Amino acid sequence: MADADPNEAVTRTVGRSLKDLSSCFISRMREDESKFTEVRKRLTGRKTFHELFASIWDLKEAHEMLTPVLEKKEKSEALATEEGREGNKFYQEKNYAKALEKFNSSIVAAPHPTVKRPEMSTTDEVDNLGESPSINPEWFTGNDDEGADGALAIAYGNRSALMMKLGLYEFCLNDIELALRHSYPEDLKHKLLDRKERCLAAKRKQDLERQESTSRARNDADGSRKRGRRSCGEMAVDFLKRLVDNLTLEDDPLGTNGQLTLRKPPVIKKKNSSYPCFSESVKVSYHSSKGRYTLAVKDISPGEVVAVERAFCVGFIEENNTLLCGHCLRFTLNPVPCPGCTMVIFCNDDCRIKGLSEDHWLECKLLPSMKSLKFGPVCSVYKMLRNFTLKDIRDFRKKLKREKPEDPVNLGCDNKGMYNSQSYRAVYGLMGDEETLNDQQILINCQIAFIFTKLLHMSERFFVNSRREPFTPTREDFIAAGSVVLSHIFKCHFNLIGVTDCRMEKDVGAGIFPTLALINHSCDANLKFYTFGRTMVVRAIRPIQAGEELTVAYGTCFENSNLLERRRMLVKYQFTCSCEACVNDWPTYDRQDQMKLRETRLAPRVRRGISEAVLKASAMAVQIRRLAESDYELNEQDYKEMCKASTLVHRELMRDCQCVHDVRNSLLLCFINVSIPE
Repeated sequence: MADADPNEAVTRTVGRSLKDLSSCFISRMREDESKFTEVRKRLTGRKTFHELFASIWDLKEAHEMLTPVLEKKEKSEALATEEGREGNKFYQEKNYAKALEKFNSSIVAAPHPTVKRPEMSTTDEVDNLGESPSINPEWFTGNDDEGADGALAIAYGNRSALMMKLGLYEFCLNDIELALRHSYPEDLKHKLLDRKERCLAAKRKQDLERQESTSRARNDADGSRKRGRRSCGEMAVDFLKRLVDNLTLEDDPLGTNGQLTLRKPPVIKKKNSSYPCFSESVKVSYHSSKGRYTLAVKDISPGEVVAVERAFCVGFIEENNTLLCGHCLRFTLNPVPCPGCTMVIFCNDDCRIKGLSEDHWLECKLLPSMKSLKFGPVCSVYKMLRNFTLKDIRDFRKKLKREKPEDPVNLGCDNKGMYNSQSYRAVYGLMGDEETLNDQQILINCQIAFIFTKLLHMSERFFVNSRREPFTPTREDFIAAGSVVLSHIFKCHFNLIGVTDCRMEKDVGAGIFPTLALINHSCDANLKFYTFGRTMVVRAIRPIQAGEELTVAYGTCFENSNLLERRRMLVKYQFTCSCEACVNDWPTYDRQDQMKLRETRLAPRVRRGISEAVLKASAMAVQIRRLAESDYELNEQDYKEMCKASTLVHRELMRDCQCVHDVRNSLLLCFINVSIPE
């Protein structure tokens, strides 16, 4: 089936959303109801992804109504200059939040020269696709005409002035160096160098004041609790929160700040021998009724790290793209731009190199179209392709089909029995929901796959040969690619995990975590996910006994939603939860008793002793919650106390009472706010 004339598609599809295109396609198909009925019949029964996608690809109506437009949003010196002019206006008005937004937009819009690239390493044999992605030189090529980066240099210079005003001295110095690197105008360079000298002097004063403040805090009897001078990371996070919440920052500089420091995720010391993202306390098992699931092989204490995994891919929420690094997903005040597009930023040069050689490989040319189409979370589908080509995917999937393991537990493991979550092998082995959907839902997914496949062709980065040169795909090439995309769509429905920046209290996107996807749901979960950028950490939130299944809540838990609400939410996962909270219809938090002792036949003296200990633990939980919301910091001792409190209340109380919930939530606050030694 030949493609429709793209010129005819432009006026019909430009700016249209996925919903609009789908509606037009269905209306056209209903003009011949018998043909439409026949198409829907072909989508029922046990069909392969190849058969399902071919049913759509071979329709003339699909090519006429579903072909998208590859929209472009080019870099522009004129736009960069205009954004910089507006930023200067806001700076003069002391609206620093808006000024920063405009200066960052100016940097992103400015034409960019070639980015230095690392050495390329390639292998002829594809063994673990995704572990060591190849790097295409095209990614790092920008506009190298003499003087082409003048607008970029001016933009960095403007932002350096704002960083100086805000006391973000490390950021200021970094921007000055970038401005000089990109040929800052000679007649203005003296101002930039003068700012650099003043900034270095202010930074030396800052460092001295912080040393003195730290020393005073250590000598203060209450120094472990009270904040002295807030850390650079805390101050930058405060400013970021104002930006995210669209608040105006008045003439109130943030004080002496340095580079934004970010906590690193914990490291698992003793790992599972086959699933290294799990600790040795975890075992992966299989049952025909629920697929793979996880068990505790030894007792697990509250706060214990159960898993740490970096996302295979993450699609982030569009509204954050001016503050969120496109690779590590950290919020950043002073981003560096992608050299090829205006829709993604990076927090530093290292993240930019990694992003350009991994996730951003395909999306750079596709993002303007993706924005118009409004795909939502399913945008992670193309992220799953990383920088792979059709040949990479086709060859590797053939290999995986030949080596399908006899034991379902080993699905996704390599020939050494290792489950590498950064390998496409692990993604390939994830469960999809194709067997539980009706023909209408499958038809919608096939339409999405059709549009994605068209965009992949237009990008000229997927249908390429071994030299990365575009070729004209055959029908079989298109259907092979479309069937892969369709399989990814089905996997996304079941396996996407939301990513939240806990310190910013902001949802940032959703990603594929092949190891964590093996953990099943419970409305009374014993584990909790939280993130460090694109790395997810899983800790126990209550004592877990050996042999107990490990669970997380897919969305909400019984304390926050009643049974009917939870079952409605879980419909999309195609199962009915049978946890203890659901079977016994436990009440939500506002309807629970404060305490509910496990053992009621106790001597009055023993009962009073338990009640006093539990109330003390609950009061401590309330205090920690208040401290976290005020101008005090949580510390390691708070974390240890909450772990003890969690053990106590779960030993003595039933889980459907308010004391248990209060202690659990305070323990979560410690996970987020305390650097916990492992």
